[in-house]
Amino acid sequence: MLEQVRTPEARKEMRQNIFKQASVVFKSETPSTLEEDRQHMLELKQMSQRGRIELIMGPMFAGKTTELLDRVAEEEARGSRVALVKSCKDKRYSEDEIVSHDGTARRCDAVSELEELRQVMGEDAWSEVDVIAVDEAQFIPDLVEWCERVADTEPKKIIVAGLNGDFQRRRFGPVLDLIPLCDSVTKLTGGTCSGCGEAPALFSMRIVADKDDRVLVWLPLRLR
Repeated sequence: MLEQVRTPEARKEMRQNIFKQASVVFKSETPSTLEEDRQHMLELKQMSQRGRIELIMGPMFAGKTTELLDRVAEEEARGSRVALVKSCKDKRYSEDEIVSHDGTARRCDAVSELEELRQVMGEDAWSEVDVIAVDEAQFIPDLVEWCERVADTEPKKIIVAGLNGDFQRRRFGPVLDLIPLCDSVTKLTGGTCSGCGEAPALFSMRIVADKDDRVLVWLPLRLR
């Protein structure tokens, strides 16, 4: 059975309903029992317990994975249970780890689509996890649909990291399509431009590709 994906209008209506129900709880002209008040508060809590989507994007060597892992560490320090996942296409450093360019590594699940994650984790682990960290998001075809559905139906925070564009400065995968759904968006720069050696790098430059035009080596660049 397919679940309905909430539109922005539906989200707005949901928030308005929450405020209306809050008004009923706290400003009702009809006296209510303590049990009724508790029930109202429980319903409000359930309605407000929706997820959150955070996006980290930028060119190559911008520190996207480092930022992702830093946020994971912060969440764990607060006591949150975190699951890490990446595209199975990312095999540069490891097939089952998220690895930053500085060598920091964390064990993760690798999937071709995020729809696989729940089954890979198992129902018990899925129900207990508070935060899902997604790396190399540009390679995940169901990124937008999955993030929206999970954030709208479950109290889970989703932190996504990925490239915002390719070497031609065009969209790379579905990352940019996620922006309208995000609670926060962080765009990083790629350190120092590999061309001039001075200005911050805003884009990525491809210098090596294989016969199928898949990128093997990228460098950060500021060139427009």
